Amino acid sequence: MNIVEVRHESGDVANLMGLMRSWLDAHRVAPNLFRINGDFFHFEFGAQDEATAFAAAFDGHVIGAEMPAA
Repeated sequence: MNIVEVRHESGDVANLMGLMRSWLDAHRVAPNLFRINGDFFHFEFGAQDEATAFAAAFDGHVIGAEMPAA
């Protein structure tokens, strides 16, 4: 699996989540898992290209193959 980490600002969580949902829908991508861990969103994608594109769209980065502990 490919884990993407995106940092969020505490006051802008709802707006950012809406933008992410719109991006996922427009690209017909569904993450396998989603978690909020402190100031970070973590998404697990099955395909490397999906993870890379999502990370690029939201100033995140691919951090590895395992979801970080909550």
